[in-house]
Amino acid sequence: MLNSSEVEGNSNLFNGSLITTDKALSKVYLINGVALVLGVNSAGTILSRPFYVEPGCNESR
Repeated sequence: MLNSSEVEGNSNLFNGSLITTDKALSKVYLINGVALVLGVNSAGTILSRPFYVEPGCNESR
């Protein structure tokens, strides 16, 4: 979900966007080359700096 709306496929993220996952992971690729993987039952907020992650299995590259 992106800002409490279901999203299939791709979407644009903006400063302050909230990403939440339920039963599937979510991959996020930022323009600066950073890649984030949010595991199931995770949430994170996109900010200029830093990226806030809530409980769940998460990975960054």
